[in-house]
Amino acid sequence: MEERRNTELRTQALADCRSRIEDARASVFAAGDGVVKANMTALEGEWLALARAERSCEERTLALWNAIAPRHWAGRLRWPSTGDVAADAEAAIALASDPEGVERAESCALRLASVLATWEFDVAPTVTWHVAREPQIARADALLERPLRALTDAIASTYGAEALVARAHRVERDVLDAATQSPLLSTNEGLALAADLALVARVDFLWGACAVEARRVGAAHDDAASPAAALLELWKTGYVLSAIGGQGVTLGAFTP
Repeated sequence: MEERRNTELRTQALADCRSRIEDARASVFAAGDGVVKANMTALEGEWLALARAERSCEERTLALWNAIAPRHWAGRLRWPSTGDVAADAEAAIALASDPEGVERAESCALRLASVLATWEFDVAPTVTWHVAREPQIARADALLERPLRALTDAIASTYGAEALVARAHRVERDVLDAATQSPLLSTNEGLALAADLALVARVDFLWGACAVEARRVGAAHDDAASPAAALLELWKTGYVLSAIGGQGVTLGAFTP
């Protein structure tokens, strides 16, 4: 009888906590700045304490997710459960705090997958998330190797090719110099991302040059979107590409 009463009290407390999380989440959306306030962190801790008696980590995480995520996201985690309740709670709050940005990033990821598929990349049209303080970042050079080679070949036999390629390299150096001045890119991962951003700028410059002069990049790609532009659009959402391939696309989100 006492155990049943304790279960009822815990259920009521969880419901109350979830209600207050919904209110806190609504205030984040109303502010429109994407900043997660301290009370949301405190509520996360309260929820974790109340959820300890639930049967599994995944069930605890799903309960929190259903409480704070948009209703049309409920019932399915957007990332593989880590088995760590605290880490999964951080992931839930990070993604649920930015539903529009998350959906925009997923849309960009699927567009990137579609564009890369035209370059014979084996990419499954699915998206999952990796949420961590330092999520893995997929390097751009591996993704853009084939397009860059095709663009270089398309320009090589045309008038002014040498000068055009030199300008493309200057664009890359300028972007790299500017990016490395940012304190946000001062870590090893940030410097790698700066190098990727510079490479993307070079590829996109060459793509534009081919389009303006009607240079044929290849029959399958004359009307295709720039893979560099597609990757850049993804980065503009504030998220990163962690992995892409036959298993689908994995997007990276940073936690504090």
